Amino acid sequence: MRRKPQSLHLQHEKSESPNILSVVMNQEIAYLHPVKTARALVLVYLCFSVPIVAMGLFVAFVRYGDLPGITVFTALILNALIGFGLLWLGCKAYNWVAARFGGIEVHVRELTPDDRH
Repeated sequence: MRRKPQSLHLQHEKSESPNILSVVMNQEIAYLHPVKTARALVLVYLCFSVPIVAMGLFVAFVRYGDLPGITVFTALILNALIGFGLLWLGCKAYNWVAARFGGIEVHVRELTPDDRH
């Protein structure tokens, strides 16, 4: 059962400038490309997870006094691969849900020249 796309609702809002009308649109995120999205978001994921992995490796070094280089390399590579895989799976799940029940609705408006500072 595939959900039919909804029509695009346009409404005009008065902007602060008297000569410019702002167009407001409600749009829906209907599809996320799994590989491209996961590739982009895995970098954000790594920014937060690498310090946590590094802290775990530091604790292991302090506790055992030695840490093989392959352990560090494997931990960082596995962290990146698992992060990419989970993000890819999340995109696939989102696309499945969005196709059947609808995606995330976003409120988009056109920027005026004053907004582009």
